[in-house]
Amino acid sequence: MAEESKGWWNYAPPVPPETTPKQEITKWVYVVKTADGKFAKIQLTGYNNSKTNKSGFLTFKYKYSANGKF
Repeated sequence: MAEESKGWWNYAPPVPPETTPKQEITKWVYVVKTADGKFAKIQLTGYNNSKTNKSGFLTFKYKYSANGKF
């Protein structure tokens, strides 16, 4: 995988004889401000539907904070 992550996931194209690219979710945690001025920490944990293995289904963990302290 990439030595330095550029975002929420890393991608590496397949290297022959492999045909499937490697995808890896980073461990980054994002802090977002909600519309009502509160805060939440969000960490993406997955990208695939566990039942169908289709991509594009984000899963995540979060923690909400009313005062911005975690």
